[in-house]
Amino acid sequence: MLNKRFGSWIELDNALKDFHKMTHTHYVHAESRLLKDVRYKYLFVVFRCTFGRKRKSEGLNVIKKPSKFLNCQSMFRVRLEGQQYVIKSYNMTHNHPCTSSWMVCDPLSRRLSSEEKENLKPVILHCQSTDEVIESIKGRTGKQVTAADVKNMKAELSTGWTRKQVLQMMRQNGQVREHAYNYDAPQRLIPLLNMLTPFARSKVLYELKRMRFVNLEYESGEWLFMLDRGQHYEVDVSICECNCSTFNMCRYPCRHLLLAYIKRRSLTAHQLLRCCCRWKLDNTHNLQNNTVISLRRRSKEYIQLQRLQRMCKQQIVEKYGERFANQVERKVYNFYLRIINS
Repeated sequence: MLNKRFGSWIELDNALKDFHKMTHTHYVHAESRLLKDVRYKYLFVVFRCTFGRKRKSEGLNVIKKPSKFLNCQSMFRVRLEGQQYVIKSYNMTHNHPCTSSWMVCDPLSRRLSSEEKENLKPVILHCQSTDEVIESIKGRTGKQVTAADVKNMKAELSTGWTRKQVLQMMRQNGQVREHAYNYDAPQRLIPLLNMLTPFARSKVLYELKRMRFVNLEYESGEWLFMLDRGQHYEVDVSICECNCSTFNMCRYPCRHLLLAYIKRRSLTAHQLLRCCCRWKLDNTHNLQNNTVISLRRRSKEYIQLQRLQRMCKQQIVEKYGERFANQVERKVYNFYLRIINS
């Protein structure tokens, strides 16, 4: 098989079909590079067994989903050399039986042609029993279809549309929306949402739903300290950044930034999206603007010190008045500056 040559792509394709029938296997394109030539369609092609992909993990095995993929390593590589296709490498070792009964699991072997669907149309549409339809298709075509295949064929033959075409038409009519959440947004967030892409808009609306768990503890200058389900987060309003994982990983406005945007009326939508330009509709910015340094998470000692300063200021206001409390705060600030500049 190694170094076997084929004069054209059609010759290689016909030989591959004969190989499938003879060995009860099926190989699909895994990698390829196209050429602008009718006779020589590809520069190289890597064929892999149809059962070659890895089976997806099933988590805690609560919901088991059937899968045909078994991580089979069988493959062969074909490359164009001169005017002939040459098999450069191969691995014919399968980790599953290569029999006709095993190939029934492959969806490609269950697929009916358009001519077969047209001939079986009366049986598929008018027969009430799914088992009878499956037996009829097996007797006339030799293909073993499933109940899900029969359901899809009934929908396609009755409407003239495939499932994919129906979903696409429903999306165009607004009946089906992907990544969409129907949450009521405050009037102040409407201009912000209109500036985002549909995907980011749905994520921000989901963050808006989770904003009800966020409580604003206190404000200190340009910093807003928030409590979210027992976790402490800080928002720097001057640069519109938050130290939560949602903002640092995804770079769209998180629930903490949304709360700061609602509380601080001086903030604008453009300021809030300064670090989220990836998700703006009119994205004319360089993506480097979206790779700023993440805001470092403040330590517990720092947060406790901020709370202690706030409590002390509140006690001074109650005892001596707000004017005297501001003077004390200004002196403390000057003391900090003296330490920094020394």
